[in-house]
Amino acid sequence: MRVSYFQSYLFIKLIISILVVTVLSQYVAVADNIRYLDAPSAWVAGWYYSSTSLMDTLSSVLNLVVGKYANNIIFCALSLWGVYSVYRSLKLSGKESVWFFLFLLSPSFLIWTSITSKEAITTLILGLLFSILLNAKLDPSKPIPKFSALFLLYILVIFKAHYVPSVFFLFLYCCGLRYKSTIVFIYLIVFVFSSWALYAALPLINEMASIIPAHFSDGNVTRENTFWVKDNDAVTYAFKGTIIAFWGPMLSEINGNILTSIIWVESLIIVSVTLSMLIIAFRRSVFKIGYIRLNSFSLIIAILLLLIAHYPFGLFNFGSGLRYRSGFFLYFVGLVFLLYKNDRIKRPRPF
Repeated sequence: MRVSYFQSYLFIKLIISILVVTVLSQYVAVADNIRYLDAPSAWVAGWYYSSTSLMDTLSSVLNLVVGKYANNIIFCALSLWGVYSVYRSLKLSGKESVWFFLFLLSPSFLIWTSITSKEAITTLILGLLFSILLNAKLDPSKPIPKFSALFLLYILVIFKAHYVPSVFFLFLYCCGLRYKSTIVFIYLIVFVFSSWALYAALPLINEMASIIPAHFSDGNVTRENTFWVKDNDAVTYAFKGTIIAFWGPMLSEINGNILTSIIWVESLIIVSVTLSMLIIAFRRSVFKIGYIRLNSFSLIIAILLLLIAHYPFGLFNFGSGLRYRSGFFLYFVGLVFLLYKNDRIKRPRPF
């Protein structure tokens, strides 16, 4: 029997889940995993709108049903559900499938989404939302499962509300308007509103910029805050900071550490392959069909908003940054492949 790409990946991921619990936890800090397994805030008041309490509650139920050890396997399976949903909806060729799963063999992604963690849940939520929206685009005859989509959006707001704007632009791409002039008008409105909102929110941004660095001050790989020193630094440093937050450790931070070296190489490969795919997509669009599809900008904005949302949480501690990156990494890869394939995908489903 021929083993599919997904079956091979499933086997690898389950093995990683077992290894993380039994072996890698001795070398990689997985303190949050231990905390969720202990579930100290399960069933507290308001557990249904607190991501931490919701995690504890879910984990406590699984502890009773399957035990702590199998608890990790369940969360690994949930993240695999997200992976399968994105993979199936993208309808990749054989070569594209290989690259897709090579992306998802990223060590940090494998580790953090193979154990009881918020990252596993975020992977599932974003994966299912991605699948629902893309399937609606590819097969307009099928109704969008509105209840499922709204429920997933509710869970996403609880866990990672700052990813919602990115999902909105994926929605525009998949369920876009019929007329180009209307799409341009929406882009213009969003740009003007975003510029005004950024200007109006500067005092709040400066206030948050004075608080966020302290949140990461006790980490093992915390960076000294030389980034946000003056008012508006969080905005002026955004471009460089977004790259650093996504990448993780810089060369100067390796200091002979093998694990840090592996992470640096991992990020180098991810960024290099991503840029190569986007360049190929751009050249193919310009030279093959003669123009860049307008809806491509929805995907580009979705990717940029995702990276900007990650910026404050990955800048000051690359360990935390890599863990948070793992939560949206599947969704990020899905967006990249969608942009790569966009010139071969039919036009959006109209409202």
